[in-house]
Order: sequence, then C-alpha cells, then structure tokens
Amino acid sequence: MRRVFVTAAIGFLAIGGAIGCGGAKKDAAAGDDDPRSRVKESAVGKVHGNQSGTFCEPEKYDQIDEVFRSKQRTVLHCYLDGLDRGEVKRSQHGRVTVQLTIDAAGKPKDVVISDDQLKCETVCKCVVDLVKGWDFPNCGGDVPYTYAYNFQP
Repeated sequence: MRRVFVTAAIGFLAIGGAIGCGGAKKDAAAGDDDPRSRVKESAVGKVHGNQSGTFCEPEKYDQIDEVFRSKQRTVLHCYLDGLDRGEVKRSQHGRVTVQLTIDAAGKPKDVVISDDQLKCETVCKCVVDLVKGWDFPNCGGDVPYTYAYNFQP
C-alpha cells in the first residue's frame, strides 16, 4: 500500500511576530494499492501586511486559514492528476508555494507559484487556477499571503 501525503503549515505573521498557527489532520481511504489510499493533510503558510500597513485582525487570519484548510483535498487532486498522467513520478515530492494578494473585497489577485520544488508545471498551474477562484475574508485592503503545500508520496 502506498501513501500520499499533502502537508502544509499555516502560520501567521503580523506587526509584532507570530500570532497563531494551526492545521488539520485527516485520513481518507480510496483503495488498497492506490497512492490515494491514505491522505494525511495538515496545513503551513505565512500571512503578513503590505508596505502600506494593511493587516487583518487575528480572526480574519483564522478565516483565511480555514479557506486554505477546507480546500486541501481539492489541491491534492492536482497532484494526484499529475500522478495519473505520469507527469509526477510516484517517488516525486516537494513543496509548492503559492503567493497571492487578497484584495479589499476578499478576492485573490496576483496569484503565482513562488517556489516549485515539485518541478511539475501542470500541478502548479492547477493549484494557481484553483486559488484564483476562491473567496477570502475582507481585510479592508490588499494583504499579501503565502501558503505552501508539501506533496509527499
């Protein structure tokens, strides 16, 4: 039985330093010999204000964290689809870091992959396309956000 792990860490950085961190762990069964048979998920990223000083309240950061946490299974499918198409080898692993700005209306903009250790363009494009369609809490201004997904077989 093969296992596929998706981990990400979510930590928040604001004016004075860290104000919290969180994560979730879930298991899901899909088949005995399938790499999808067990999936462990937890989450890691960094949120910070921009140069103009726009920051969210800690509760808003928790809500942003929850958006990313609730979408982990969807993001996992980007990796699993890459496995199915042979674009990702079964032993291949790595971190994919998404960088974005959440605007005043809670919409993501300037979504890019800032670090691709997985080295799979189609997985990265899939992740970016997903994030572009998500809605986030309104923080009253543009707030940069970075989130890392670690894919491990």
